[in-house]
Amino acid sequence: IQRSRPRFVYTHILAPHFPYFRDRDGKLRPREKPGYEGWETGVNNPYTNYVHYNNGEIRKLVDTILQKTNGKAVILLLGDHGFHLNMPDELLHWKFNNQCAVYLPNGQYDRYYDSVTNINQFRILFNTLFAQRYPMMKDSCIMVNH
Repeated sequence: IQRSRPRFVYTHILAPHFPYFRDRDGKLRPREKPGYEGWETGVNNPYTNYVHYNNGEIRKLVDTILQKTNGKAVILLLGDHGFHLNMPDELLHWKFNNQCAVYLPNGQYDRYYDSVTNINQFRILFNTLFAQRYPMMKDSCIMVNH
């Protein structure tokens, strides 16, 4: 990670999307299809266990990045959506209750606000880090059925 020039790294971690490959301890688990008996309830819920496992892995990744860069890395963890499998239409607004965590080495978080959506994340970041003046877009989410 130690370089003489800054770099931008983007990655898309497709987790905890179905299929849920690991249990909460990271052990590989058998594949199941959504809708099997007991799918959404109980301590063996594959989705919540996979979330638990992935949270630990992401935490280790962030810790490693901060350690290797001496805390100088900018880190954005953005979810594209929240849980929504088999959700009734009247609750689909929760689909957009997604993860957003930002780490800035300079601690300048004054432009961030609780209801920011992903459309404005990089605008805020560039305005903060590079003294840009990108206008904010209307915070919104769009559901595309496919």
